[in-house]
Parts: sequence; C-alpha cells; structure tokens
Amino acid sequence: MKQIIILLIFLFSVSVFADSSPAPQNFDELLRWAKSQKNSQQKINNERINRFTKEHNQQKQILEDAKKQLAEAKSLGKTLLENFDANEKLISELETKLHDKSGQLSELSGLSKQAGADLQSVLGQSLSSVDYPKQLSELKQLNADSRKVVSIDALETIWLSYLEHIKASGEINRFKANVTGIDGRQHKLDVIRAGQFNVYTNGQFLNYNTDTKQLEMLVRQPQSTYLSSISWFENSGSSVAETVIDPTRGMLLEMLIDTPTISERIDQGGWIGYIIIGIGMLGLIIILYRLTVLFVINRRVSKQLLSINKVNTDNPLGRILKIKSDNPAKNIEDLQMQIDEAILKELPDIEFGTGVIKLLSGVAPLLGLLGTVTGMILTFQSISLFGTGDPKLMASGISQALVTTMLGLIVAVPLLFGHALVSTRSRKIIQILDQQSAGLMVDIENE
Repeated sequence: MKQIIILLIFLFSVSVFADSSPAPQNFDELLRWAKSQKNSQQKINNERINRFTKEHNQQKQILEDAKKQLAEAKSLGKTLLENFDANEKLISELETKLHDKSGQLSELSGLSKQAGADLQSVLGQSLSSVDYPKQLSELKQLNADSRKVVSIDALETIWLSYLEHIKASGEINRFKANVTGIDGRQHKLDVIRAGQFNVYTNGQFLNYNTDTKQLEMLVRQPQSTYLSSISWFENSGSSVAETVIDPTRGMLLEMLIDTPTISERIDQGGWIGYIIIGIGMLGLIIILYRLTVLFVINRRVSKQLLSINKVNTDNPLGRILKIKSDNPAKNIEDLQMQIDEAILKELPDIEFGTGVIKLLSGVAPLLGLLGTVTGMILTFQSISLFGTGDPKLMASGISQALVTTMLGLIVAVPLLFGHALVSTRSRKIIQILDQQSAGLMVDIENE
C-alpha cells in the first residue's frame, strides 16, 4: 500500500509540472484526478485511432483507384499495340500492292526527281535565273515533296524547264533588273545577259551572287580595253556585234580584275623602284636636252660649212675659224696651239652629259639587283615566320624582287641607246672640228 501511495505521489508531482491546474489536497481528490486524466487520455487515444483508421481507408481507396487506372492503361496499350501491328501489316500489304501495280513507275519517278534536282542545281548557278526566275521557283515546289509520285504535269514542267534553259543559254537578252551597288543599295538598271557567260550594264561587268540570287556591281572592273568593247556592244544597233565574254563564267574575269595595273606594279617595287624610275626620268631629260643642244650646234656648224669665208661665232667651227682671221701675222706653230686650245675649250660643251647618261644607265640595273636581293630577303623572312603553306604571304617579296629587276632593265636599255645616240652626235661634231682645223692649217701652210 505504501508503494502505491508513493507511485501516486510521483504521478501527481509529474502532472503538476505538466499541468498548471491546482494540486489535489487529499487522497480522494488525487483519485478523482487520476481517473479524470485516464478518461481524457483514453478519449485522445480513441480519436487518434479513429483518425488513423479513416486515413487508412482513404489510402486504400486511392490505391485501389490507381490499380484500376493501371489496369485500364494496360488494356488500352494492348489495344493500341494490336492496332499498330495491324496498321503496319496493312501498310506493308498496301506498299506491296502499290509496288506490284506501279511496275517501272517508281523507277521513272526516281529518275525524274533526280533530273529535277539536277536542273534545280544548274538553274541556281545559271545567269538565266535573273530574267527567268519562275523556272527555279517551279522546280523548288516540284522537288519539295520527295515522297510524292511524279505526275505527268511534273514531267512536263521538268521537260519545259530544260528547253527554256537551253533556249536562254543561247540568247542575248535585254531587261531591267535590281542591281546591288557598291554602297549596298538596290538600283533598277537596264542590263544585258550574254547567254550563260556575263551580264553587263552601262559598259561594266556585273557579278551574279548565287547565294542571294542577285546581280552585284563589281568593286573593281578589268582594263578599259574590255570595258570599251562592252560599251560598243551595248550601243550597237546591229543584229550581229562583237563583245567580250568569259567562257569560264567568272574565273577569267576574276583573274583580269586581280591583275595589277601599271601603278600597282610600280608600287610593288617599293622605294627602290621609285628611285629607279627617278633615275630613268633624269636620264631621259638629260638625253632630250643634249640631243636638242647637239641638234642646234650641228645645224649651225653645217650652216657655217656652207659659208666658210663668212665667220659666225654662234657655233664652235666659227669660233675656231675666227682665230685665223684675228691672228693673220702669227706663225703656224702659234696658230696651231691656239686652234688646239680652242677645240679643247669646245669639247666640254659638246660632250656635256654623256658621262652622266652612261653612269645612270649602269646604276639602274644595279639598283634593280639591289631590289631583287631586298625582295628575296623579305621572302625568306615570310617563310621563316609563316612557312610555305600560303604562297600569298611570299608574293610581296617576290614581286618586289622581280619588279625592281624589270624596272632596272627598262630604264637601262633606253639610257644605253640614248647614250649611244648622244655620243654619236657629239663625236660627229668633234670630227668636223678636227677636219676643219686640219684643213685650216693646210691652208695656212700653203699661204
């Protein structure tokens, strides 16, 4: 009994900490309180059990519904699979019947589709698509569905497209077309298509961009010789006229456009090339000047020869003859010395510039050789830096080497001819002076 009382007191002390209700004062109140706590706890437990039971029933119902849906889905999947197998079998049977009934039609359809695709590719690269764009659009629509059997209308379309393409390839057609300018803007211009080779407008070549299917102005045109031929062709009213075409459809035209002009060739020679040109111009100026001077001197000397007794001091021969008339009383030796001295004084004026011309004619090829060495050095530097994979990287040095050599030879050859011509003219005048001075001495001795 004592142990029961101690247990109740312990439970009472625990309940005091858990509940803020007043503590029982005697044993009866403690008993009533214990029964009350038991009933309330029992009620709470019953509520929890009822709630768990209800939730269990709900979960069971959900599980049953899910199993039912799974069974329905499996049944539907089985039905669909059976229908799919049946449809596959039906399609196979229909394809077999179609193949049996079509015979060689499938082969014909394949060949016609291949022909249509090939023609579409050809028209996509053809210049006739500019003035006949309908052909290309019809073929694109025809080749859009590759599974469709080719009809008679499709075969006729391919056949007519081939004939129209052949006809367009052999005609010269004038029409208006949108042309993309260098500034990127569209311009409506009158153009001429020469078969499948070239398109012209206003005396210029046009480029056909196969990606955009548009005509474009070239950034750079070939030499004026070809452009003048195009202008003459455009303005010709004759049914037959000559013009320039590119049978490679752009390759030769591109090469002509990339061909450097004379000024660009000179630029490739660098500063050495300009020095060589400067030397050549200087040499030509000296040659022209000396030829003019020698021509005047030779003309005056020839005039003096015709009137030997009438001395004129505007020419070397007249000044030499004047020595005799100014010194009639001198002996032969003194006159000979004065005449020789006069001839020596005339030589520098007559031979002036001859040595310079000869020097320039020798310096020009040497500078060309210097440019060759410099260009090869640049070439080897490019090879050491970038290798030999891209020849364009070496083109600059090679161009300088060849252009400077070419310029040196071009300058040297005319200078050599000019030097020979000037030397011949000056020697001719000197020879006349020597002959006349010798004749003058003979006349003095005879006197």
